[in-house]
Amino acid sequence: MSRFVSVRVGFLVAAALVGTCGAAPRRVVARDWHVPAEAATIQAAVDSAVAGDVVVLAAGTYSDCTELNGNGVAHIAILRNGIHLRGATGDPADVVLDAGRLGRCLELRSFADTTRIADVTFRRGKAVDPFGSGGAVFAYAATPVFANCVFDSCEASFAGGGVNVASGGTRLTDCVFLDCSTGNIGAAVRATGSELELDGVTIFRSTGPAVHYATVQPVITRTIIAGGSAAALSRNNTADPVPDISCTDIWDNGADWSDFLAGLAAVDGNLSADPLFCNPLFGDVGLYATSPCAPGGDCGVIGARPVSCGLGAVTHVVRPDGAGDHATIQDALNAAADADTVALADGVFTGAGNRDLDYLGKGVVVRGNAADPAAVVIDCGGSALEPHRGVVFARGETRFAVLRDLTIRNADVADDGGALHITDASPRIENVVFTANHAGRGAAGWIDGGAPTFTGCEIRANEGRSFAGGFALRASEATFADCLFRANWGQRASSLYLPDSCAVAVTGTTFDGNNSAGDRACIELEGNSHLDLANCQITNGNRTALNSFDMASAAAVWTNVHGNAEGNWVGGLAGQSTSSGNLSVDPLYCDRGAGDFHLRGDSPCVSYNAGNGLPMGAFDAGCDAPAVFGELAVGLPSGAGAACGVTWLDYNGDGLVDLHVGRENGPDDLLLGSGVGLFNRFGDGADGPTAGATAAAWEDIDGDGDPDLYASGGAAGDVLAIYAAGALATAGAPALPDSLTSVSAAWGEASGDALPDLLLVRPDTTCVLLHQTAGGGSFSDVSAARGLVWEAPWSGASWVDYDNDGRLDLYLLADGAANRLLHNLAGGFSNVANVLANDAGRARSAAWADYSNDGRADLLLVNADGATRLLRQVGAGSFVAVTPGALYGTAPGRSGIWGDYDNDGDLDVFLSRCGARDQLLRNDGSDRFVDVGEPGLAASDSSTGAAWADFDNDGDLDLAVADRSGTVRLYRNNLSAGHAWLRVRPRAYGGGGATAGVKVWLRPDTGPDQVRVLGSGGGWLSRDEMVAHFGLGAATMVDSLRITWPDGRVSIRTGIAPGQVLTVVGPTPAAVPGEDPTDTPRLRAGLTAVAPNPFNPATRIRFATARPGPVDLAIYDVGGRLVRRLVAAEMAAGEHEAVWRGRDGRDRPVAAGVYFVRLAAADRHWTRAVTLVK
Repeated sequence: MSRFVSVRVGFLVAAALVGTCGAAPRRVVARDWHVPAEAATIQAAVDSAVAGDVVVLAAGTYSDCTELNGNGVAHIAILRNGIHLRGATGDPADVVLDAGRLGRCLELRSFADTTRIADVTFRRGKAVDPFGSGGAVFAYAATPVFANCVFDSCEASFAGGGVNVASGGTRLTDCVFLDCSTGNIGAAVRATGSELELDGVTIFRSTGPAVHYATVQPVITRTIIAGGSAAALSRNNTADPVPDISCTDIWDNGADWSDFLAGLAAVDGNLSADPLFCNPLFGDVGLYATSPCAPGGDCGVIGARPVSCGLGAVTHVVRPDGAGDHATIQDALNAAADADTVALADGVFTGAGNRDLDYLGKGVVVRGNAADPAAVVIDCGGSALEPHRGVVFARGETRFAVLRDLTIRNADVADDGGALHITDASPRIENVVFTANHAGRGAAGWIDGGAPTFTGCEIRANEGRSFAGGFALRASEATFADCLFRANWGQRASSLYLPDSCAVAVTGTTFDGNNSAGDRACIELEGNSHLDLANCQITNGNRTALNSFDMASAAAVWTNVHGNAEGNWVGGLAGQSTSSGNLSVDPLYCDRGAGDFHLRGDSPCVSYNAGNGLPMGAFDAGCDAPAVFGELAVGLPSGAGAACGVTWLDYNGDGLVDLHVGRENGPDDLLLGSGVGLFNRFGDGADGPTAGATAAAWEDIDGDGDPDLYASGGAAGDVLAIYAAGALATAGAPALPDSLTSVSAAWGEASGDALPDLLLVRPDTTCVLLHQTAGGGSFSDVSAARGLVWEAPWSGASWVDYDNDGRLDLYLLADGAANRLLHNLAGGFSNVANVLANDAGRARSAAWADYSNDGRADLLLVNADGATRLLRQVGAGSFVAVTPGALYGTAPGRSGIWGDYDNDGDLDVFLSRCGARDQLLRNDGSDRFVDVGEPGLAASDSSTGAAWADFDNDGDLDLAVADRSGTVRLYRNNLSAGHAWLRVRPRAYGGGGATAGVKVWLRPDTGPDQVRVLGSGGGWLSRDEMVAHFGLGAATMVDSLRITWPDGRVSIRTGIAPGQVLTVVGPTPAAVPGEDPTDTPRLRAGLTAVAPNPFNPATRIRFATARPGPVDLAIYDVGGRLVRRLVAAEMAAGEHEAVWRGRDGRDRPVAAGVYFVRLAAADRHWTRAVTLVK
């Protein structure tokens, strides 16, 4: 419910009963204070008034900006609680508060009552730092209501150029914001911690984001936000709710219906169209009679001002047989006046009077009556012997001249412009199909001067005998939006030709299969022309995508260029392929052969995969992707109680993966797998030691090869149970400190002694680290000794060797406080001050993996408050936050897990959501994740834990997802991508099970090196199968495999065939750390490869160390001066690598030339020359 209440509707007089001591009550009536008749200034009237009074301003300009507030900021007036303000005439143009950019117009601070302000213009109010909010009006802890007001040329250095309201609320009705600006947020309005209602508001030509809000959902209806330099709406963070928005036109801003507004443009009466203001150049935002915001639907008038020009319009109906109001279209144009409509009935219009049409300079709308271009056709019937074109605009027509909802075909002229010929005119062309037209230049149209707009048009199979089967333009500022160019032909420039002096913008447009002769392109620019491409596709042409000559230029953002036979990001697009969201990928059209250019659900170009929330090309998703997963309808026994966590393990040692399900308020489930997707319940969870455990941490703590269990949150508290004689039992388990309770637990070997450590996250804001004593008889609490002293509302923890020093570090997740990355310094843990330390949120899961295949651990962090984060490690414990499109979700999350579901060599992501659909995100490289729109995932409002495993033993990853409803959903991977794979199952020497922290490194014969760390992934209260799964793409052999065990010992294998499960048993306990004498000869230390060499922009340096110890790897110039140190750390024995990107120690590019790579390790030095070219 809105906090706003009616305040003396229409400023009617209100009355109150007032009593004095011993006297009868008397009625005091609120009054009007007239300025300047009864008070010389507005402030004088305010000071004289009491609550309920109204300050009424006579016509005139009020510019006395001298009233200072407590901060010394000047105002025209500082209002007091309960005092209202209005203009006397009811027309805001008559009453102007002009602050002259000397300060604000009004301030309202700490008001208990709603204040109504009406019929006033606020002009040139200005707020500057350090009090840079609220240029016209500043309101704090107040609820002003504005009606029929104008905010003109107001500005704020920080926020709220027009109105700034904090810790209160505001409603604006029938108000106009014109040319307002901000240096940061909220050029027109900024509301923080405040209700905001916009009803019938027009915001035009803002500089900076027009409306900004935080915390509270704004309500916006019947509003126009147009012509702004930046986003129409912005919000403080992704947790802020999406606005309740209806009947609103957002058009021609820096960003319109994108980001968190994506998908709202065509629902609830919303639109994105030119509002057709009567005279926008001079600030007249009244509506033209044919405006899309004029009354005519359920919304009524959209915006603050009614229709005020083009009134008295007439509709002229024309029929193909001549039986309408006029015999031909030209007859109707001759008879029509400005703002009239010529409505064409269904059918084909031919012959004289229905071709070679001339608008005669009039602002007339010619449209197909059915709004279907296929239903109304203008057939020009042109030929080489009898040339005819479609329509001529050559008499200065403006944007009020409209052609829409029809097809123009068979125009044929020898010179310029087949279907259209536009000279120094700016008509609007909407939803028109141009097909089978022919001309010397510009078969679909020739545009010489002017700024016409083309929206939602299809340009198909037209022929430009010399230039451009599509459009040829000269000295024009035309715009194309949401159009389709396909199968056009031009001797040069098959689609667009810009010979000189053009500034053309193309957005949301698809170019496909357009062909030209010779060494030409789909688009060609010459002279000093410039072309801007945004959210476009240029695909499958027979030449290059775009050529530019002379001084011509092109700039592309969020554009995909792919499949052009002679080059994509070359010519005029060279150097832009990896910037500004650009791509070169298969767009995955739904049915290109049938002319369906909608995008498949897993296309990288659909709106939910694009970083700016808009599709690339003219069409968004229109068909499902091939299903990856099939949910198993049978095979999983049902259970009781909310399912929380899922853990995959081989419980009974039969080589088949089993599943443990932790349940809240119910018995856990242990489900034995059959290897084909069927599962049978083992025993009765209600009778076992894990009854009611929400989280399970499995580990072979006694080295017998069987999994043992630590269960958190059970009905009887935490439990440690040992597997013996085919079952779990607490008898014989190592002793634990007394009275331990936890919400989650994680095993890891963090002490370097091959004995497991157990990290417990407790509900009392502490963490406990337990270490198994020698001999395995008990666990001791080593938290204080290891420096684990931080307290916070911890929600989970994960182990990770983030710095590759051979020791497991610790990442603690907090619910509403800062998470912590703790560095294992052998003697204890130390907090790492970096981007992770300040990443506060309601953290639920943290999955570590090297998704970028650069050898460093990266972090996927999922929060219950909706902010999914990906943090990529760029070296030496330094992380950068990346926001790769679909991965950066706003819906509350529970689990984020890494797994290469398509076996292409890149780690993909599954996200379980709460209140939104779960997501499968394909890793396409370069920090880009694509939501594949997986149709096989069931809709759920309460997914929780999730984990990967190959439960049907076919070489690809399957999935288990828990649900608060009690269901556990099993998804079988049916993709059959044809990629190679390898699964590695490490086993400790002597038959012991896999241990968390085992690192598996792999080098295939083709593709990047990959690394997996057991136990570092897994979703909320969940864990993946303790097997290292590698997708190998097109690889045919694994050249080498290296396993680093938690105690530093190394096992190496070479020449491994893909397509198998490889079990590797660890070295004997007597082996020297860093070596595996039973497997391979000792590593030869030194620099093993520097490639590419010469290089630009980066080279990879591979080196080996024979034993653990300090390593120094650095770059020097020919004078022996240090350029950059790449490695300076303790490193385990084995093969390593580093990357040098041609930058010095201050991250500045270095000059081309010869440099030297120098490795120092084990008291030896190695040097190799490397050449940087530019």
